[in-house]
Amino acid sequence: MGTLPECYGQIVAPFQALKGLYIRRMAAWETEVEQDIHFSNSQDYIINNSLFSLKLAQNTTISSVTETESHGDHATEVQKFDWPFALTLSFP
Repeated sequence: MGTLPECYGQIVAPFQALKGLYIRRMAAWETEVEQDIHFSNSQDYIINNSLFSLKLAQNTTISSVTETESHGDHATEVQKFDWPFALTLSFP
């Protein structure tokens, strides 16, 4: 088996955000929905003849605000969802 070259590194995905706005108007009510989606990813690794090591961290977050107005009544609903993921592998 050949020799592996030394390999060290870090990959970090830039912070990304998606925003959306939805407005619906009917005769008696109005609804507005605003959502944000955020994603991040970070990877640290070491690969050589004696070690394979990987650290991975990833997170996705979605937040949503829904506002409804009907006949003078106003309601707001806030929801947040979070999906974290972390993994560490190391093989001598």
